[in-house]
Amino acid sequence: MAEVDTMLDYIRKHKEVRDVIISGGDCLTLATSRLEEVISKIRRIGHVEIIRIGTRFPVVLPQRIDDELCNMLSKYGRSGLTPTSTIRER
Repeated sequence: MAEVDTMLDYIRKHKEVRDVIISGGDCLTLATSRLEEVISKIRRIGHVEIIRIGTRFPVVLPQRIDDELCNMLSKYGRSGLTPTSTIRER
């Protein structure tokens, strides 16, 4: 949680940050409740307009995108699940 708190402090201090991408490993490996903790804290920062989730799960484990996750994300406005990859796909 210390890394998340450090990130949140940085975002709070830098009002120019309006778009946040949650990534690093794959954040959908987190339990939905843990991911919600992070998203809710980001959402409370007034100058953040957009929260994105960088993930490969819709491609490699589509069943992770379940009702629980979708319901949680819907609480926080329009959500962007952004499938990401380090390899260019064709």
